[in-house]
Amino acid sequence: MNTTQVSLDSWIERVRGAASAENLWVILDEFRAVEWTDQERAKMSHAYMQRLASILRAANVGSGKKNAPAPATDGPVWYEKM
Repeated sequence: MNTTQVSLDSWIERVRGAASAENLWVILDEFRAVEWTDQERAKMSHAYMQRLASILRAANVGSGKKNAPAPATDGPVWYEKM
């Protein structure tokens, strides 16, 4: 495994461990400043979307609201919108 992959895996672990959406934004701002390939950015975006959905579902359950539907995995990802 190359060092970029190890580095990417550590970033993804940070995303998976984010406790709130605010923590997630901080991690993504740091991630965005580094040069990554499109494949690496896509992998990170999927981890980010899964974690964000999990955080939002937990917030909805805690507030008594209906669970939000899971986000789709197709279409543009966060970095393509910048």
